[in-house]
Amino acid sequence: PWFVLASCGLFLGDVFIRRVAINFDFVGKAIDRIRGKEDTRSAQVTARLDALRKNKESLDDSMERRRASVRFEPSEIEGTPMEPVAPMKQSSLEAKPFAETPKADEKSYTERLLEAKRKAKKD
Repeated sequence: PWFVLASCGLFLGDVFIRRVAINFDFVGKAIDRIRGKEDTRSAQVTARLDALRKNKESLDDSMERRRASVRFEPSEIEGTPMEPVAPMKQSSLEAKPFAETPKADEKSYTERLLEAKRKAKKD
């Protein structure tokens, strides 16, 4: 039983090591913090984020200025004042047929397809 227990533990450990990627970078960073060294990468990231925030704020300000300067007022078109649009009538909302029904001398799509299939089988 002890051999089975040990082999199960080794099997699970093997699967864990192969499937789970453990990153030990935190150990080096902790040692650098203890020694008092600065993390230059985090300073660069912070500077980039600050620059991006400033750009976003300036774009937001310019967009607000543009929105404030634009006015939408109704105007006269060709010398006549604008009039409200009349509501649609119920008859205009009724469904119309999509396509006309085929004439008596014309074959339908299905008939033409069936004919083409028969012709292809003969060849």
